[in-house]
This record gives sequence, structure tokens and C-alpha cells, in this order.
Amino acid sequence: MVSPLLKKTLRDIWGFKTQVMAIAMILAFGLSLFVTSWNTYKSLRKTQTSFNTSHHFGDIFADFYPASTQFCREFRQMPLFTSLNCATQASVFAKITGQTSTKRGYLKTVPDNTRDVLNQLFLFESRIDPESDFSGLIVHKAFATANKIKL
Repeated sequence: MVSPLLKKTLRDIWGFKTQVMAIAMILAFGLSLFVTSWNTYKSLRKTQTSFNTSHHFGDIFADFYPASTQFCREFRQMPLFTSLNCATQASVFAKITGQTSTKRGYLKTVPDNTRDVLNQLFLFESRIDPESDFSGLIVHKAFATANKIKL
């Protein structure tokens, strides 16, 4: 036997069936949006990790002044780091042939053994063999384009 109070409740819900259905649909859409967003986030994190690993991209970047070779050796001994790249860097001003103004540049040393280092260089265009032992200047593509430098 169904109590009168339950009958009244069911009758009231039946009267509000469109509102109840709208609330249920909003909850379902909200849940599906959350699941979709979560899966997209997990996919992007996986892609980022895969890209960073395959391109030897570092997780942490820090500048230390002065960072001597002894400093780098001591840090390499720490078990916290799986790989460590120490480089010398400097800002420079250069006069480029054919340009009227002085250009500001950024110089950074590249380690000799580029196979196992972080943040490896990717050459779009080159006049040298990247496999050979070379000393030279590498120009960023955006800098070359902005200053009309042709390799």
C-alpha cells in the first residue's frame, strides 16, 4: 500500500516533470563536460611529457651567477638531477652588414656533446654539417626573418 504522502509527492513530481528533466539534463551535460575536459587535460599532459622527453627539453630552468664549471660538477653529482646543462650566456649588440641600426642579440654556448644535453638545437637551415665539429654562429629564425638575414 502506498502512503498518501508518497502519492502526493509523486503527483507533484509528475507536475514538475519538465523542470526535473531539465535539471537532470543540466547535471548530465555538466558531468560530460567535466569528463571531456579531464580527458583533454590528461591527453595534453601526456603529449607535453612525450614532446619534452623526445626533444630533451628541461623541466627546470634557473640562472646562477656566477656559475663556474666547479659549480656544474657539484650539481651533476647530486642524485636529484638526471641531466644538467650548464652554459655561458651574454647579451650583445651587433652591427649587421646592410642594416642601419645596431641589433641586440643573445649569445649562448652550446656543449660539444649535443646528443645527451637538454634543449637540443633544431636547425631549419644550415651551411654546415651539424654532425661535424664546428664553431660558428647560429641565428634564431625569427631574428633572421625580422632582419632579412639570408643563410
